Amino acid sequence: MDKEQLEKGLELAIDFNKRPEIHAGVVPVVVQSNRMHSVLLLGYAAPNHFESTLLSRQSVLVDLEGNPIECGRRLSVVNMHVDCDQDALVYQVNGQNQTRFSRRVRRSSEPGIEEGVLVPAIAQDYLSGDVLMLGYANRLAVETALKKGMATFWSTSRDKLWTKGETSGDFLKLSETYHQEDGSVLYLVQMAGAGACHTKTKGEAARKSCFYRRITPLGGLEFLPGME
Repeated sequence: MDKEQLEKGLELAIDFNKRPEIHAGVVPVVVQSNRMHSVLLLGYAAPNHFESTLLSRQSVLVDLEGNPIECGRRLSVVNMHVDCDQDALVYQVNGQNQTRFSRRVRRSSEPGIEEGVLVPAIAQDYLSGDVLMLGYANRLAVETALKKGMATFWSTSRDKLWTKGETSGDFLKLSETYHQEDGSVLYLVQMAGAGACHTKTKGEAARKSCFYRRITPLGGLEFLPGME
C-alpha cells in the first residue's frame, strides 16, 4: 500500500445512500459497550444524526421508520469506528444497558426474518468481543448459517447466498446467533482464518476486522494500531 492509498484510507466519506433498497439515507450503527464489549443494539443514523453524535458524543439513533431509539439512559460515545466501505458504523459507549439482541436462535427454531426481507447481520468475535463485520441476511442465510455452523449472509452485490470464507478460506465458525426485535442478526463467531475483512494492511496481512479505522473528534480517520 503506497502513501497515496494510505492517505485516501483516512478520508471520511460515509455513504449514507449505498443501500437504498434496504435503508434509504441512513447507515446501520452497531452500539457496543466499551467496557464489557457486548453488542447492545443496532440502530440507524442519517447525516444529521451522525454529525450530532460526533459533536455531542451522545448517541443519536433512529429505527427504519425514523423514530428515535430510546436507549434507557443516555449513552456517552467513547469511540466511533467506520467499516472498510464506509457504510456502517460502530459506536463504543459507556454504560451497560441491557442488550436488545435477547432472542437466541437455534437450529430448531424460527429464523425470525420474514420471507423476502433483508436485515443487517453483525459478526462479533465470541472471545474478544471485537465487531468483525456487518453484512446482510435473509431467512435463507440464517437457516444456512445454523445448518452449516458458519456465518452466512446474502450478498447484495451478487444477489446470492454467501458463506463468509468460501472463497478466501477465512471462515467464521458460528457459536451463537441472536435476533433483535426488528429481525437484525447477531452472529457470535470464532475466526477460522487470517481475518474477517477482505482488505489488507500495507504489509499484506489480512485485517481481523472491517472496522479498522477510528473517527477522530474533528471528523478525520485514523488507523487502529497495527492496521495501517
